[in-house]
Amino acid sequence: MLIGKETVRSNKSRRYFLLLISPITWFRCFSLIFGRTRARTPRIAFAQYFILSCVIILMIGSCYLFYSVTSDSGEYSLYLSDVAANKTSMYEGRKRFDNLIWRSVLKTFFLGTIFGLIQACNFYLAAQWRQRLCDRFHELLFESSNGCILYETSQKNEDMPRILTSDIKQFTTNFCTVLFGSIFFAGLISVLIAITLASVFLVLAANGDATGILICYSAFVICLLLILPSTQLYNWNLLEQSKLKGILRGYVQRIKTNAECIVLYGSQRVELQYIKRLIGKILNSMLIGSISFALVNFPIQLLTALNGMCTYVMPAIVFFFVRKTQTTELAQAYLTAIPLYSFLITVLGQLLLIIEPALITVTVGDQLWTVLNRLETLEKEYKKRMEYERNYSIRHDDTNRFTLEHFNISIPGNATDGSLLQSDINLDTIRGQCVLISGPSGCGKTSLFRICAGLRPINAKQIILPERRHLLFVPQKPYLPLGNLRFQALFLLEHRCDVKDDDIYQLFKTVNLQYLCERYTFDTVVDWSTVLSVGEQQRLAFLRLFACFTLSSNYDQLIHETLVLFDESTSAVDAKTEHEIYANLVRLQAWFVTISHRASLIDLHTKSLHLYLNRTSEQQEQISNIQLPKNTDDFNANELYEAKQSQAASRSNTNTTERLNWRFVVKIFQFIHLPFSKDDQYLKLQTIIAWIVTLLLLGISTWCTYRFTKQTASLYNVLSDYSSSLISLDSAKQRITSDIVGYAMLMIATPTLFSLTVGGGQTIASLYSRRQMIYLVDFLLDGNENNLLYHSRHLTQIPDFISHDISELNSQLFYFIFGHIYYTGVIGQIILAIILSILLGEQDGGPLGVLVVFLFVVGFFIFTNILSLVFNRWVRLDEIKFSEFVAGHKRIDLQAEQIALTGESACRIEHKEIRERLNSSIHYQMHSGFLYSIIVGIVRLSVVNTYLINYGIPAAIFFYSWYKEGLADPTKASRFVTLSVYMYQLYSSWNYINYFADPLIRIQSIGIRIVNYLEHLRKTKEHQYHLAINGQKREYRRRKSDEASITLNHVNVYVPESSQLLISDINLILAPTDNLIITGPSGCGKSTLLRLLANLIRPNESQATNSNVRICPRQNTIFLCQQLHLIQGTLREQLSYLRQAHGLGPITDDLRVRQLLNEFRLSHLVEQYSMDGQPQSWFRLLSIGEQQRLMMVTALIVGTDMIDLLVLDEITSGCDQHTEQIIYEYLQRSNIQFLSVSHRKEIEEYHTCKMTIDANRHSYVICRNK
Repeated sequence: MLIGKETVRSNKSRRYFLLLISPITWFRCFSLIFGRTRARTPRIAFAQYFILSCVIILMIGSCYLFYSVTSDSGEYSLYLSDVAANKTSMYEGRKRFDNLIWRSVLKTFFLGTIFGLIQACNFYLAAQWRQRLCDRFHELLFESSNGCILYETSQKNEDMPRILTSDIKQFTTNFCTVLFGSIFFAGLISVLIAITLASVFLVLAANGDATGILICYSAFVICLLLILPSTQLYNWNLLEQSKLKGILRGYVQRIKTNAECIVLYGSQRVELQYIKRLIGKILNSMLIGSISFALVNFPIQLLTALNGMCTYVMPAIVFFFVRKTQTTELAQAYLTAIPLYSFLITVLGQLLLIIEPALITVTVGDQLWTVLNRLETLEKEYKKRMEYERNYSIRHDDTNRFTLEHFNISIPGNATDGSLLQSDINLDTIRGQCVLISGPSGCGKTSLFRICAGLRPINAKQIILPERRHLLFVPQKPYLPLGNLRFQALFLLEHRCDVKDDDIYQLFKTVNLQYLCERYTFDTVVDWSTVLSVGEQQRLAFLRLFACFTLSSNYDQLIHETLVLFDESTSAVDAKTEHEIYANLVRLQAWFVTISHRASLIDLHTKSLHLYLNRTSEQQEQISNIQLPKNTDDFNANELYEAKQSQAASRSNTNTTERLNWRFVVKIFQFIHLPFSKDDQYLKLQTIIAWIVTLLLLGISTWCTYRFTKQTASLYNVLSDYSSSLISLDSAKQRITSDIVGYAMLMIATPTLFSLTVGGGQTIASLYSRRQMIYLVDFLLDGNENNLLYHSRHLTQIPDFISHDISELNSQLFYFIFGHIYYTGVIGQIILAIILSILLGEQDGGPLGVLVVFLFVVGFFIFTNILSLVFNRWVRLDEIKFSEFVAGHKRIDLQAEQIALTGESACRIEHKEIRERLNSSIHYQMHSGFLYSIIVGIVRLSVVNTYLINYGIPAAIFFYSWYKEGLADPTKASRFVTLSVYMYQLYSSWNYINYFADPLIRIQSIGIRIVNYLEHLRKTKEHQYHLAINGQKREYRRRKSDEASITLNHVNVYVPESSQLLISDINLILAPTDNLIITGPSGCGKSTLLRLLANLIRPNESQATNSNVRICPRQNTIFLCQQLHLIQGTLREQLSYLRQAHGLGPITDDLRVRQLLNEFRLSHLVEQYSMDGQPQSWFRLLSIGEQQRLMMVTALIVGTDMIDLLVLDEITSGCDQHTEQIIYEYLQRSNIQFLSVSHRKEIEEYHTCKMTIDANRHSYVICRNK
């Protein structure tokens, strides 16, 4: 099976850092925001540009304040040095300190406030720019001619919902992060301004010496050169992971959609093995990702270590070994410049941190530019095509004619030359002449339907039909928008408010759907596409037509202007109801063209056109003499179970807003630490080894950080002592020379070990993710009698949990434990903080310094977490609204063809609905962003306080604490200068806890969602298990040659989980030589009976005590339902699918396979695709009729030795009568017993028994065919 190999391979060689430095790419990114999109109103545009101007001014102001705070920090060291050298008295030094400290405090406060305002503007602009981009894409999709672009994008094998939701949000968020910064770093504009300011003032502070600046820039360039190749590997790996996870999500989503079909096949284990292989590929990619993450982390941590060196050690090295003259006055100047060196290397380091969001911005932005270009090109091509068809008189508008002249139908996606399905079709009809178009599957009937709708180009001399607004298209699966039952019925009406409920009820009676009015109110809103069966959806589509033709104010004009085209629109409707519906259309004098296999419809049309596979057509005139039946009042029941499950899933979604409590903490912990299964012993060994190695690396890394801090303080003390005249020049040089080698080794070892620790944490996260993914898919696809996959098919977020959320949960958890690029992990931080607290406490004034650091950090932490409690609620609401936006796009993508065929009204409705969801998502994104900006302001305030605490607090301790206690010794002031090193390390270490809000919020949000859904799954499984124990007696026993294959004794069939009776007291014994067909009106319980036989639903508790069900074992029975599940793979893999489901290997008898394919008129598949050719998406490639025949071949290949019974539910609904005859004649020749559910009378002759269900009396009649 295909797993996106070619796509991944093509992206592997892509140079992402070239995109990063490419002016063209950045021009595209800016053009997406400012050139190719626009705000909704001039007022909104003015607000956006005004806020953009304000944020730039704020960023410039923040750079100046940041420089000013940094410059003040150098003054504190200067005051202490002057006191130590007796250049200033204690009183004068304290007075100067008092004048400076309050200015620094105010500047720091205003700087934090400005950072918060910048981030508020950041989130506002990110949301607004996302809205602009989404509006542009929506405009192209929904306002294109005939919905062509919407239809075309849905046919391509690309994830447009992801592009229109996640990618746009990711692009705008990271684009604003690059420009304006985040909680971890300042924006690009601020950084560039700050670098310029720091460089200029450093040269002035160092008396024109630029050596230190050059060293800082050299350190930055070295780290930049190291990070670029590792970033290339990291980003390629991220894209590969994203593609593999997208494939996994799409595959699980398809399994959930086709859950009933897969459970009926009994192929859960086949799907499970494929998902496990896919998870294995994701694990390998995640392991490579953990290595690449460690490689990316190393240059950033190296620059952090170089920050300490450039701040405290490099000025001393430059002063003592580079400068030609050294004096104590110059030494004091270098002491004053030390905070400026820290400022410069810090902002240079932030350039490295900006690389990650910048790479995401240019990569996703380049993709969005390409997609937008393609959509705009499609729009131009469609307009050009339509203009060409008009100008050259290929397409004419005539309200009263439908003419095809020399009309050709080509294979979709191919050129018309030499790849035609039909050629030279000629048809001429006028209003009132209804046409029936028939022909075998694959002859081009549906293609003709799409060409008439304008979705495909016309290849004909001339086509005449009413203009598009007078055409109504009704496809096989109708379009069902979101809305209540009244809206579904009156969808085609412009004025719906004036229609009375009694009139609507009469419409439901017309199509035999009056029981829906008893089951739901007209204001009920559910997902009708899942609640209603296909037959009910088709009848609802006809109800809309009757509403349009009878309840419109201008209904007479509509009838005489409209042409209705049906494409197998009654394939799931029984013959009686179908005849009544068409008879009513004839009564209304509607003009229609029908595409259908059913020969019974020919009497209801005046003309027929039959298409053949040999590209010829035959036109016939019919004289209609229709006997119009009287309206009936039949009651039909259907299933409520889907609605209940859908509502339960909806409640589970809303429960994600619950507050975190200890119950959830325990459940999240239990989910993370799932027990290992017997098959996972190797994984258990890998996990244990990963834990041991990572903890060992963490211990060594912490020890190296401790030694590095002590060495930094020792080397920094040299410059401080010399500036205070406490040591000589030669002694200073000797102390630096003796320590510098060990210091350099520690400077390399510390970031290396920390990066390996972080990489080890992500390795553990990968192993945990694999265990949890396997557990969840094994839980769903266990293949036991509970059929959890079927009963949980309405839990829509499970694909996201398996593919993305589990890995994100573990990544964030182990970021929190072992560290990230931006912060140290909680284990290392606690150990390091204890060690550094002891080290600081041993210094003069150190205990008070420890107390001050803890008070500051704890204060900021409490305040930040109080705000986080409010913020968490808005984050979860934002996630819910964004999930609804994503779900809306996925639903539109699935129904794109129906929307395009329905016309402009459907496009407007969907555009309005998706716009409302976008507005709601934008609203919550901005609100959560504003709250987050307050948290960012506080966290950034705590970061800026580093300068105040590192340099101001040691001076305050000296001037106030020591002075008041009479311990003031001027020579000890130099020790308090050195105290700043220990204060810096301790405060920086402890201050990381304020960064923990980000991973903790994510862990909490994702964890609550997962445990809620997992608890729902467990309850569902337990419920089904108890039903199985308490239910009726059921036997699975492979029959003997003379034993009945199915036995039903006193069995009642109910609507699932309801007391509503469908069929009463079934008694059936199906002999091994009998083939049974079950017929009856739509909704009478035929499919429900099959689900009962397949054990998908349980009997009602009121079932008789002597009821009994006995059927062939599931491994000896194959169920084929109307909605088929085909895989993505080679032809051999598709044909082997059911063999593997029954424990057999892949097919080896190719001759037998070719015979069956030829028998079922599918030999062209081998010729065109070969048995082992390229993997194909068979569910997209083949028509419905071809899919049904292919699945029949797949079932028959399993062999008569294994299969005793075939259960067929409308398996030939997409086949013409001749093909249907071929299928059943072959089944008769085989030795396999079969049971069919069908509306078609033509196939009754191939069965020995017939069960007819009476929906009104809830009874049945069994008779034997002659």
